[in-house]
Amino acid sequence: MDNNISKLITRYFNRRHNPDTETKIQQWLIDDNHVDDKEKALFEIWEQLDGKADKAAFASLKEVNDKIGETSHKSWFMTHTLPRVAAVLIPIVTLTGVLLFQLSKVETIEIATLAAEQQEINLPDGSIVWLNACSKISYPEKFKESVRNVTLTGEAYFSVSKSETKRFVVSTKEIDIEVLGTQFNVKAYPEEKTVTTTLKSGKVTVITPDENYTLRPNQELVYNTQEKSAKTGTISSEAVGWRDGVSIYADMTMEDILKGIERQYGLKFNFPESLISNDKYSIKITNKESIEAVMSVLQDMIGGFDYKIGKTEIIIVKKNSK
Repeated sequence: MDNNISKLITRYFNRRHNPDTETKIQQWLIDDNHVDDKEKALFEIWEQLDGKADKAAFASLKEVNDKIGETSHKSWFMTHTLPRVAAVLIPIVTLTGVLLFQLSKVETIEIATLAAEQQEINLPDGSIVWLNACSKISYPEKFKESVRNVTLTGEAYFSVSKSETKRFVVSTKEIDIEVLGTQFNVKAYPEEKTVTTTLKSGKVTVITPDENYTLRPNQELVYNTQEKSAKTGTISSEAVGWRDGVSIYADMTMEDILKGIERQYGLKFNFPESLISNDKYSIKITNKESIEAVMSVLQDMIGGFDYKIGKTEIIIVKKNSK
């Protein structure tokens, strides 16, 4: 067995690493590298402690195994070596490390909205989130002591309870937004080419793969996920008015506007690729307006197409096409 691996794991369970290193070891312990040596090291620790697994330990480990979907050589490790180690190490270590990391009972809450649906959510720290249509947010039932982290797909407006010691981080697929307490909007739909962070009050830091940006009130940052570039600018008072039933589509292509209308009205558009262009348009739509009125405005503004409104779908064709 690799003696360095044995020493590393032994030091870890004796709490002789700093928190950052412990986190890295947690991840390393469950990866595919040096599996045999890691199994032997954990088994030796268990042998020294003369432990024995009970039914609860095996039940917990089975739940973990099911969650991570293990079917390879890790399965033997999870069902033979780790249960015995877990049975004796969980009471001894201060509930940290890979065993607690995997067996933690902190639940993740996930809330999703449908098309034409919005929802208000109260987070464990008292912060409030307004989730826009076709969006999803997930967060732990109890935040950690050092950070409040939520994951967002789609669009949401956040009113974050202020804390000088607990950072609040919104994670999207492309960027993170970090604050201590403020009001801001994040739009990160996976089908769109941009992720937009709009600040109403306070201060936020937008963390992109290449650079960090600090926003002030009434500023927004638009991150282009294809070009990997960011652009900042000022906003209007209605920039995040969707919570009040006002949707602003500013400087957007017809394709992106139609995607927004799909979410807003719960309808699908069927249109030929020949209608797609890079031309940009701006339009303001309130929830009180009928889809017939919206389509009439779009036709006047963009031109060159006819449409037919069905119960669940709107078919768009080029003008005079058969």
